[in-house]
Amino acid sequence: YNYCNMPRANKRSYQNVTSEYKLAYVEVIHRHQKRTPYSSNMLPGDVKEEGVRYPQITAGGKVDSKQHGLDLFQLYHDELGFLPDEYDEELVQWRITNNNITQQVFDSLITGMYPNDNITAELREVDNLEPNLDCHQADDLKKAIRSTPMWYDETNMTIYDELATQDGINATSHPGFYGSIDHFFDNLSTKTCAGDMINVTNSQFETVMKLGHWEYDYTFYSNPNATDYGIYKYGNFTTELASHFQEVISGERKVIYQHNIAHDGSISALTALLSKYLDLGFFQWPGMGAEYIFELYHQESNDSYHLRILYSG
Repeated sequence: YNYCNMPRANKRSYQNVTSEYKLAYVEVIHRHQKRTPYSSNMLPGDVKEEGVRYPQITAGGKVDSKQHGLDLFQLYHDELGFLPDEYDEELVQWRITNNNITQQVFDSLITGMYPNDNITAELREVDNLEPNLDCHQADDLKKAIRSTPMWYDETNMTIYDELATQDGINATSHPGFYGSIDHFFDNLSTKTCAGDMINVTNSQFETVMKLGHWEYDYTFYSNPNATDYGIYKYGNFTTELASHFQEVISGERKVIYQHNIAHDGSISALTALLSKYLDLGFFQWPGMGAEYIFELYHQESNDSYHLRILYSG
């Protein structure tokens, strides 16, 4: 696990299947690479640089994005011979969210795959990839998950008051920093990934990181309501994902490789939906570049199809 640059599929560590299975379709969904913090997650002492957007993909994030694309191309083209030599819009497609940082990632990622082609990623007005579609059932389940004694105990730990005092904030001026460690985690982790100074002790930093991982595991994986939450939160996208597999099996889908560039909320909601079928042990906050790959295989001997899901390679 490396929050700043998550492990991903590559030809060096990839475990191939036996020859009786033929790869028929690949769909990737990955979180964007390193970025500046969201302005809502910034503290009074944080300095906004002129000409920089909050958020935007950093220079290091652009390098990682290109390498991500290169790793995937070396695996699915060079190693497996699955991707075409030349870009073919009927066979390979990319999709981004309405958040511009995914466009920035795509612009760099594509140079590691098909650098000589002018390729446009799909962008939809109604975006079920981010995910940001309103769903009262999902909101109610999240509220239930975060209304337990365990959640109350976690969000009332002394670390909140310690950091608030150091940063000169309170629940009135900065309400987003209370009720969840999310904003503190994002603020500190993005600074760390950029190599910036942080005004906390090592012990405080480790506490924030541990609490962030615990919150994500509890919300999206280990909680009894996690699967239902994922269904309501991300069922719109995963229903579409499942239809791609069905269309490949029926021969209706010509695309063989679909790549979606998304967010930690996308990866987390997908994890929640799949939680009953995954064996992750403990689900840590999906870091920069965190990746799911869905590989659909055709077993020709009995004309059956099998799905393999890879997380972080």
